Amino acid sequence: MQDFKGKTAVITGAASGIGEALAHEAANRGMNVVLADIEAPRLADVEAALRDKGAEVLSVVTDTSSKDAVFALADAAFERFGNVHFLANNAGVAGAKGGTAWSTDDAEWDWVMGVNWKGVRYGVQAFVPRMIEAGEEGAIVSTSSIMGLNTGTTSPYNISKHAVARFMEGLYYDLQMEAPKLQAILLCPGPIATEIVKSTRNRPDGVPVEEEGSLGHRGEVFHNWLQEEGMTPEEVSGMVFAAAEDGSFYVHTHPEYVTASFLRRVKGVTSEDKLPLPLPKDFIEG
Repeated sequence: MQDFKGKTAVITGAASGIGEALAHEAANRGMNVVLADIEAPRLADVEAALRDKGAEVLSVVTDTSSKDAVFALADAAFERFGNVHFLANNAGVAGAKGGTAWSTDDAEWDWVMGVNWKGVRYGVQAFVPRMIEAGEEGAIVSTSSIMGLNTGTTSPYNISKHAVARFMEGLYYDLQMEAPKLQAILLCPGPIATEIVKSTRNRPDGVPVEEEGSLGHRGEVFHNWLQEEGMTPEEVSGMVFAAAEDGSFYVHTHPEYVTASFLRRVKGVTSEDKLPLPLPKDFIEG
């Protein structure tokens, strides 16, 4: 995808973090921007900032865990701008509590998998057929994580991100065969200075949370570390649009982390012992 000016971008999770940065990058490139997020006040602030830049903007309060809501978002975008050329399935939550495979409750699983995984699937189902029908060049970006490529404990976040990675790899081949004008892009961020750890502010009723951060005191510490050491969302957005321009599929913000963690998983899968390798002492669970 080479020409962005006058084209239309739809971005979920657009009220903060990577989504907000992608929205600004799209506006800077002269695109119409459709903003989607569950946080209405923050969404309004981003809309106002983009309008100040002179961008054509539509904002739609959207719960990406709802199929009806995502399809309504698509209806609004296509009705307003005619076609969509850049779709970023970016909305995501970290979860509210830690737990084992048997102790994490259903409400936690449903919330995290609903936003992180179903939101991506619904986005593809709602937008891609109409993008194919329009017959124009475009890109579909979905946000996974470095945690979607490695191994670890039973975190709903990590498992949701594994689902996104495998789904997008499948979409890549589907598009090559059926719609070569459209490009699939898998974003696998490492440590980014966002508020993902504090996504419990948007948790639905019935999802319990510990008092400090999304995973207790450890989550608060991790949040602070991300703000100090993480890559900026603006850097990430530039990498995503560069991938759209050069035809890349994988976007790794921290390739050294990806290589180390992915190879550790592969070595475990292929080991003669037929056992996963031990997790390193400094392993950070998502």
